[in-house]
Amino acid sequence: MSRIALWTTLLSSAVALHLSSCKKEPKETQVAPAPAPTPSGAAQGPAMLSGSPVHSVGQTAPALDYKLTLLTVKECKVKYYFQPKKGNIKLGAEVVIEGAAERQVPVNPFYAQLADGDGETYASTFAGCEPELKSAQVSSGTEARGWISFEIPEKARGLKFTYAPFVIGRGKQEVKFDLGR
Repeated sequence: MSRIALWTTLLSSAVALHLSSCKKEPKETQVAPAPAPTPSGAAQGPAMLSGSPVHSVGQTAPALDYKLTLLTVKECKVKYYFQPKKGNIKLGAEVVIEGAAERQVPVNPFYAQLADGDGETYASTFAGCEPELKSAQVSSGTEARGWISFEIPEKARGLKFTYAPFVIGRGKQEVKFDLGR
């Protein structure tokens, strides 16, 4: 056997031996501890309320850091240059968003959406019912009030309203309403 062949064989054997001695250690799985309750009893951490109850028009839906009351729903009357496209309407939801904690909660109509019974979703739009909900921040003792409007097909049924602001340090806090139409 030549020197090169001998070295190749020895090197191959050494590599094979090294690889066979390397055991794959199972990855350590770390389980995050359960969130500690705050003095008020609310859990800290992500606040997505999956499976949160669906409220009715006129009710108040509580979230961790705010409460949303959906006062009424109506078809918006708008100027001719803001008319929806043929076959659609502008539907408005009048809301009051009230801070329920010291943490700042952003208020913005674009945190709202409508979904119909067929699974179609609709983002809020400008030029609907007035006065429009203005962008703001609320915390304990403050509130914001206004209309959130949507352009939807006239025949849309099974409408569900969702409001889900992202609260810094908490995540999304979603509330849901059945509009009864």
